Amino acid sequence: MENLLQLLLLVAYLAIALISIVMAIYAIAVSFLGRETFRSVLRMQKRREELKRRIKELTEKLDEETSVERIREEIRNSEGEESELKNRLRWLSVRGAVFFPCVFFSASLMIAAYDIYFYNVNPSEYSAALILPMVFFLALGFSGLGKTLIAIQEAALRIPLPKFEVSFPSRLSIEEGKSKEKRNVSFVLSNIGEDIAEDVEVFINFPPKFTVHENARYLVFKQGPETYYPSHIAAIYKTSLLNIDRHQHYPVLVTFPEETGSIAIPIVVFERKIGVSKHKLTFQVV
Repeated sequence: MENLLQLLLLVAYLAIALISIVMAIYAIAVSFLGRETFRSVLRMQKRREELKRRIKELTEKLDEETSVERIREEIRNSEGEESELKNRLRWLSVRGAVFFPCVFFSASLMIAAYDIYFYNVNPSEYSAALILPMVFFLALGFSGLGKTLIAIQEAALRIPLPKFEVSFPSRLSIEEGKSKEKRNVSFVLSNIGEDIAEDVEVFINFPPKFTVHENARYLVFKQGPETYYPSHIAAIYKTSLLNIDRHQHYPVLVTFPEETGSIAIPIVVFERKIGVSKHKLTFQVV
């Protein structure tokens, strides 16, 4: 029985200690809250814009039954991402980082105090089952505190970086072209990340069946066997800076092949901080 009393005292002291460090942890959490809130709002706005674009693209490209299922999948993914962002903010806020852990630790402390009193007054009738509510609330407090610490770690490790999206001027990833047609085709590079992109090189790789005409605005280079897309002809653009939420157009003068059908155009983007990112657009040659 003496061991049981020591356990009750240990839980009580532990609950008091944890309540005292909650505010210290919140001081760390709140230092990330403003930045994470700003980032999360931006991400949700961008994700909703992307969802609208994807729905438009799927509606135009696919039959009705397939489009409905794919659109539902896109909506589920978008809702899942928003839920994750909101959950992270919740555990960095005063409600998640302070209120919930303090309530649970305080409940555990009060139950421990009652158990200690009951044990001292009537030790013969004390049941070990009374320990369970105390341990339950202590575990809930630990869970909330752990989620706050994980949210702090994720916020601290998330370094703002540029992120690229490639599309046609229509904001879609597919565009039509006529067989043997010669015209300027524009590609759009968007920085949808959280930092300025620096020293950007864009390689727009056309299969050999395309004719890529030279122009002073870009370099034309046939890719060798050591490159990502051997035998492709690359139109190469260089951009020193691309700000956040900015779009850069890269027109290329090409002659479409005689062959009709879907033809993929791989695009490789090199950037100083993130290195290589690969993208793909599609021409529907008719």
